[in-house]
Amino acid sequence: FVIATPQAALERTLPREFLQSAFRTITVGDRVDPEDLRELLVRLGYEPADPVRVPGQFSQRGGILDIYAMGIEQPARLEFFDDKVESLRLFDPNSQRSVGKIDNLELAPSREVLYPAEADIHAFIGIIEATLEAEASQLGESASERLRTLVADDIRLLRMRSYFDRLELYRPLLHPDSECAIDLVGKDGLVIIDDPFELEPI
Repeated sequence: FVIATPQAALERTLPREFLQSAFRTITVGDRVDPEDLRELLVRLGYEPADPVRVPGQFSQRGGILDIYAMGIEQPARLEFFDDKVESLRLFDPNSQRSVGKIDNLELAPSREVLYPAEADIHAFIGIIEATLEAEASQLGESASERLRTLVADDIRLLRMRSYFDRLELYRPLLHPDSECAIDLVGKDGLVIIDDPFELEPI
């Protein structure tokens, strides 16, 4: 069940297939290269932090990988023996003490916009730079300079495939075929509109 305001339900998000491919389940006994898992976490928008305190962070120390996955109340600690997941435990992010075992961990994207693996960042940047010059030429000198400074910083972060607060603004370039929650419901889904007359203008 998804309960949402019209604005949230109609907000464009990741395309269906890309979104589905961004979920991963880790189970005790799985063989997973810890380095590959760390790279996956970065692609899913997770940030390294030591220790992990809030959702969307991870930390690696030797054969231990801590992940604060989205949608769970406490972070998880994965213990590896070589490339095998030996144990999975939830732990208290404040005391760092274990609070119980779990059988599997569901990994979900930590951000609303992710970089596609095949994304041609240089092509995106070319479009951004051309648009920037067109927009800046319509502004006064001070506003034009502020815009150039702001976008130059964004371009630097895009080149590094870093995640930053304004990345959502570039979603139409990264995911031109993005969909909204209503699209993701599918043909067999049921959409219930509460107070349709009030929502009609929205």
